[in-house]
Amino acid sequence: RPRKALPDIGTIVPIREVAKLLDSTRGPVRRASIETLAALSQVAPSAMAFLIPKLHALLADEPQTALANYAIEILANYAKTSNQAARKVVPIFRKTIESLSPRSAAKVAKLLAELTTK
Repeated sequence: RPRKALPDIGTIVPIREVAKLLDSTRGPVRRASIETLAALSQVAPSAMAFLIPKLHALLADEPQTALANYAIEILANYAKTSNQAARKVVPIFRKTIESLSPRSAAKVAKLLAELTTK
């Protein structure tokens, strides 16, 4: 029985428009943007590839914030899509793990163990 083709998530939700809101100077707007992106990364993780540089910068600039936790979630979801994706994310996690909060650092350490033993 043929399956219906699902539409590309980017045609349903304007992911790039949501991502632009990460540049807002208003905290609640930035948080809503990254929360939305994290939720979308659960259903369409490969659609987040364009965000890698922005998420890396966010982790480097704001490692102790709640935004960092969402950035970790998005990067982890993306990294699990393929070995190539993991090779892009692992160096980011390695560079930023020292500056993260203890809880986030533990999460990243666990993810690094998973991603590097594939």
